[in-house]
Amino acid sequence: MASTFKFAFEFSVFDAANRLLRTIGDRFTRTTITPTASILFDTLDVIP
Repeated sequence: MASTFKFAFEFSVFDAANRLLRTIGDRFTRTTITPTASILFDTLDVIP
């Protein structure tokens, strides 16, 4: 019984951390990578 609870607790903690990391990754992608890419594409449009 205790081992089952421990497993469930560890799994839920892992799941929460995974979800948090994914959220942070999505926000990072949206706020950092996407603007950088659009700036690069704008620059590429200007060159020709």
